[in-house]
Amino acid sequence: MTVRFGLLGAGFIGAIHARALADSRSASLVAVASGQRSIGLAAEHGVDREPSPEALLARRDIDAVIVATPHTTHLPLTVAAASAGKHVLVEKPMALTTADCDRMIAACRAAGVQLGVAHMTRFFEAMRVARGLFERGELGELRMIHGSRLVPGFEEGGWTLDPREGSEFASWGAHGCDIVRWFMGDPSVAFGRVTSFGGGPPNGLSAMCQFGFPGGGAATLWQSYEIAGTLIGARARYLIVGSEAVLEIHAYGQVSISRASGRETIFTAEGFGGPNAPMAQMDSHFRAAFRDQVDAFAESIRDGSTPPVTGEDGCAAVGMTEAVERSSREGRSVPMQGGTDPV
Repeated sequence: MTVRFGLLGAGFIGAIHARALADSRSASLVAVASGQRSIGLAAEHGVDREPSPEALLARRDIDAVIVATPHTTHLPLTVAAASAGKHVLVEKPMALTTADCDRMIAACRAAGVQLGVAHMTRFFEAMRVARGLFERGELGELRMIHGSRLVPGFEEGGWTLDPREGSEFASWGAHGCDIVRWFMGDPSVAFGRVTSFGGGPPNGLSAMCQFGFPGGGAATLWQSYEIAGTLIGARARYLIVGSEAVLEIHAYGQVSISRASGRETIFTAEGFGGPNAPMAQMDSHFRAAFRDQVDAFAESIRDGSTPPVTGEDGCAAVGMTEAVERSSREGRSVPMQGGTDPV
């Protein structure tokens, strides 16, 4: 069974989702709606362009939708899709508040449709190699994680500059928080500072934060688009510290492991151009991750299994960014409702 998708959103990320569906082994693109660029994107992929989300959701030949629109639209479009009986894969951050996330989860549950969140960092091959090492116990007891995204300049524009769409930390931070939680479980406390040294927009171009976990584990995230030069930069780097080994992960294509016996690089993706390579050079890894993400979600629709990244996962990541931003505003640590042991 090929799962038939409609695409809501035709901007940068929407176009990547359209390519992922074209590359997919188990899903196909039927129609596109939302945004002026939807005309050209539909023509590029030889599919229908619908004049509105309502028109797309009314189609009987669509099983699921991808929501790749501005953050403020995720709640109403997800609720509308669920009401129309469509499964939903929504871009990160799932929403701007956990309250909105809860409403999205409830709407999909009531309609009996699957809800997945597009935390595509989990689908990079390098991240899956790292996850496999962790699951096999090769790191020992997990103790600390440090994640960073350090880029000289904010490359986006348009609606991303609108303060109503949330801070940039809420956007990229959702990725970092999801990876931290994927390895460490739910945190019990958060502390951080979120700012823009140049005044923005958007808000939150720079952030440093820390999470504490039951049992004493800790994680930090460091994000900045205000770095002078690229010598220390990296688009998505994670250090995962265990009692037996330390992993250094460049999410776009490389994993190294350090043990008492020494350090070795155990995975390098074909064509990996280093942590500071331009996005165009990383395109093949980006494209494969989005394809594998939509294939995994389509599989959950076909067999009724749990999506690889659930609405609850997406909500938890939003809760972590919310706690950090609250901590920054109030100048104090923020207790969280977490308490699960690492999985």
